Amino acid sequence: NERDKQHLVGTSGEEFRVPAEVLAQYAGAYQAPASPVAIVSLEGSRLMIDPGGTGKIPLIARSENTFTMEGTFVEFVKDAKGAVTAMIEGWVEGDRKYARTK
Repeated sequence: NERDKQHLVGTSGEEFRVPAEVLAQYAGAYQAPASPVAIVSLEGSRLMIDPGGTGKIPLIARSENTFTMEGTFVEFVKDAKGAVTAMIEGWVEGDRKYARTK
C-alpha cells in the first residue's frame, strides 16, 4: 500500500571502484557451448558486454572481478598466473561458463 512504498524501494549501493588496468584485463571475446560469442569491451572507465550481438550492456562492479549485468551476476576467472581464462554468468536456470577465446 502507499504508506509502505518508501520502505520497499531498494538501492544497489555504491559501485566498487576497479582500476582501469584491471578492467582492461577482462576485455575480450568469450564463448560458451551453444551460445553466441560475448564481447567484453572497456569504454572509458566502464566495462560493457555485448552478449551475442544484441547490444552493449554496462557491467556494474561489485568487487574487483565480480559484476552485475542488469541484475545478473558476472564473474571473471583468473588462472594461477593471473591471466583471465573465463567468465561466468549466474542465471536462475544455472551458471553459464564462457571460455576466453581472445
